[in-house]
Amino acid sequence: MTLFKSKTLLHHDDKIGFVRLWMGLPDFPTFLKKGLDAAPLTKGTEELARELVVSDFAPGKSVEFVRRVCRWGGDSRRGGKVIAHNPEDRIASQLRAAHQACIANDPGAAIREITSLKGLAISFGSKHLKFLDPNQHVVLDSIICEALGFSPTSEGYLAFREHCFALQGLVRDMSMEYTGHSQEGWRIADIEMAIYNKIRELQKSHVRP
Repeated sequence: MTLFKSKTLLHHDDKIGFVRLWMGLPDFPTFLKKGLDAAPLTKGTEELARELVVSDFAPGKSVEFVRRVCRWGGDSRRGGKVIAHNPEDRIASQLRAAHQACIANDPGAAIREITSLKGLAISFGSKHLKFLDPNQHVVLDSIICEALGFSPTSEGYLAFREHCFALQGLVRDMSMEYTGHSQEGWRIADIEMAIYNKIRELQKSHVRP
């Protein structure tokens, strides 16, 4: 028997569990694929993020990136509000600062920089980080917070991120099939997407996680 335990995460035999959610490790490939099928803009938005970095966060491309991420997140109006309430140069500078924090492996600084933009709190701020660096960042939105008990704060974000790293290790150690589009295999952004879609399926079937 293998047991992995932390404050909110358990690993027992071939299953992992949060306080309110159990997932079989084989669920991760299934629910990652479901998530990508349900969000066809994901791959293109990752490509746009790479182009943004190459451009050194050109203001026009930075604005385009904000629009795309908010559209991907199901709230195009939010993108318009962020752009209306933040000058283009500031959007570019904060995206650049967040990315630099990613490179420096300072996730706390990354989430602070991105959420300093008006209109971006933890949920949509983390969505931007997910695309800027899917190897280091995840999304923490209201659905995950409510289902798993994480707070929608910087502290809650960092805690959930650490759990996704732990799960990434388990999924890789167990050689779970990778159903994403990264040449690098399982990333923590993929782990989070699988968790999110598992929760959504349970919600749709009216089953408590």
